[in-house]
Amino acid sequence: MKIKFFGGREIAGRVVSSHARRDIALLQTESQPVSGLPLRLEPPPETSPVYVIGSPLGQEHEGSISAGIVSGFREIDLGPMIQSDVGVTFGNSGGPMFDDKGNVIALVDIGIPDDNRNPTQVNLFIPIADALKVLQIAFAPTAAAAK
Repeated sequence: MKIKFFGGREIAGRVVSSHARRDIALLQTESQPVSGLPLRLEPPPETSPVYVIGSPLGQEHEGSISAGIVSGFREIDLGPMIQSDVGVTFGNSGGPMFDDKGNVIALVDIGIPDDNRNPTQVNLFIPIADALKVLQIAFAPTAAAAK
């Protein structure tokens, strides 16, 4: 497994835990001079501003930032989801959704297309608390979210 950072730097990693149905995994790397991002386990209220960083439509757009709001909360067969109008495409999948304080609150999962398979503003995100739960990861209280 390789982890690629913005700018092209790559490091080796290995899968520590994964959940095929939710299509998520936790990767471990050798010690690097990189700190993790703060996590916020409680979901933000509806209409809260949210942001996504990723590579929509591929590497040539890496590091793109999109903004939107929390539109609602959905329960689908895979589990709980946060719905938002923040724009995402296939290159954003698995990337972080942030609140306005810079805390990771969810992971990009899926965009719901219209009947002609065109993108819409209905996108679903896996809440970070649910991702940790299905990966059986205990969250360390010392890595608390910014308020």
